[in-house]
Parts: sequence; C-alpha cells; structure tokens
Amino acid sequence: MRGLALYMTVLMGLLNIHPGLAEEQSGVSALLAARLEQERAANRENMVPVKFGRGQLRDANATEVLAVLSSYQNDPCWPVRHLAFRYAVWLAELQPQPATRSEVVKQLLQGFIKGADRQAANWLLTFKAEDFSGESKALIRQSLAKERPSRGIVLVCGVACMEDQLPILEKMLIDEMKPQAKVERQHGGITWYYTRGWAARLARARMGVKEDINKCLELVETVEDLDRRVITLLRDVGYIRQQEAIEHLQKYLESDKRLSPVSPPVPGKPVASCVLDILIDCLKDFPVVRKPGRGYKAEQIEQARQWMKQQKQWNIIR
Repeated sequence: MRGLALYMTVLMGLLNIHPGLAEEQSGVSALLAARLEQERAANRENMVPVKFGRGQLRDANATEVLAVLSSYQNDPCWPVRHLAFRYAVWLAELQPQPATRSEVVKQLLQGFIKGADRQAANWLLTFKAEDFSGESKALIRQSLAKERPSRGIVLVCGVACMEDQLPILEKMLIDEMKPQAKVERQHGGITWYYTRGWAARLARARMGVKEDINKCLELVETVEDLDRRVITLLRDVGYIRQQEAIEHLQKYLESDKRLSPVSPPVPGKPVASCVLDILIDCLKDFPVVRKPGRGYKAEQIEQARQWMKQQKQWNIIR
C-alpha cells in the first residue's frame, strides 16, 4: 500500500493534478482521475503512462467512481469528457445495481442535453426503461418541450417508455410516403429515415402503438437498396423491441442474401450475420455471442436460426 501511495503521489505531481483531489480520492478512484488528467495532455511522450482499463471498474467503489467521473464530464477538453462518459457506461455494465445504472443514465442525459458529448444519446439507447429515474424522465420531458427537440432525445424517450409523451411524439410524425423531394425540403434535405419524425414513430412503436409498429415495418420494406435497408433500417427495427419487429428480423436471419462486396471479388457480408448483431441486443438468452466485425461462422448463423424457430415466446430486452 505504501508503494501505491508513493506512486500515486509522484503521478499526481507529474500530471499537475490538484492536491485536493489527490487527498480526497484513493486507490482506484485516484488512478481513474490520473487517467482522465492524462487524456488532456497534448504531449505524453515523457509522462508516466497511466493504465486504467475497463475491468478495473468491476470492484471499484461505484459512488466514488461516479463522483470522479461527474467532475470531469464538464471538462473543457472534449477527449476528457468523452472518456469520462465512456467509463460511466462501463461502470453500469460491470456493476448493474439499479442505483448505479440510474445515476449513469442521469449523467449521460445531462451530458447529452448540455452538448458535452453527442455520443451519449447512443449509449443511452443501450439501457432499459427501469434505469430511468423520475429525475431523468423530467430532463427528457424538458427537452421534448423545446421547439426543436433533438432526434436523439426522441429515441431516448422511447427507451424510457414514457407513455405520457405519446401525444407529443404524435405531433412530430411526418408523412414518409410523400414524394421524396418534398420530404427532403421540409426536413433539411435529409432522407425520411434520418428525420425527427421517423424517430418519433420508432419511439411510439417501441412503446407498443400497433399502428406505428406496422407503419415502421412497412416503410422499411419500401427502401429498395438492400445495403441501406439492412445496415441502417434493420437496426431501427431492432430498436422497436416488439414481437412484430423480432419476427421481421427473423425473416432476414433466414435470408441467404449478401451485402454488396467491399473488396471484390470477395463476397459481401451475409445479411444474416448483420441481423445476428441486432438480435443479440434484443433477446435474452440468445445462443450466439457477439463477434467483432460480424465475423460469425455459418454454424453460428444456423444455430441462431434453429434457436429462433424453437422459441414459443420472445424474451425481449426492454
């Protein structure tokens, strides 16, 4: 312990960390603070390297860690803020106690709403409805009440399952089947599946509005480009997390089609391997483990197909 204390004292001095912070934090929390401070440094060649990996959060004091991370999430340096939010997400995964996950959700929401890190909205989509406290839901309501709420906060509202906001989301809906040029002029020159209106329809579908579930699945099939449909829109189908959406994804899992090749003559990725990534996020007890780069073997695809056929009821993660 004496050796660790000496190391941390020297390290804090080299990184010019405020003495008060060094006194308040100890062990893992102090090392975490040192790692975040080093992220700010432009030239690290002559610095003592600070190694702080994801696994070190597993047995850390969650309250202390969250306090450290909170103090860095408004840092003027974007890489520091981004790393602080990333560590918060890892903490929620490694220590999934309700209080910890709820606090991480609140921190991510505050960061996203303030513009501290736009990636925070994507991380929020990986949480469950039960992780959103009353305080977090109040932040979402305030954001939705703005004149032009962000697409990200609309999708987060769906994850939080805030049914009281269904009327607000309904007002955001657009007619996606209008002539494309007209839709693009009305919504900043972007395709309908990148609009806030589409996000609102997805959020309503996630909350179980049958009309919007059916409309979402119908609209996905109007996109003729298979690559676009699979890479972008099937991910949206996975977001819905309803029975009909899972059945829709199952059809693509059964497909033997491939995406366009990236490096011809090497064939493109199987559509089924792309769907596997989505189903892993959607279903509990899914038999296939995530592979980097969708590197699933034919046997794993077949294993997933057979498992899906055997299920009498989907155990959907919401």
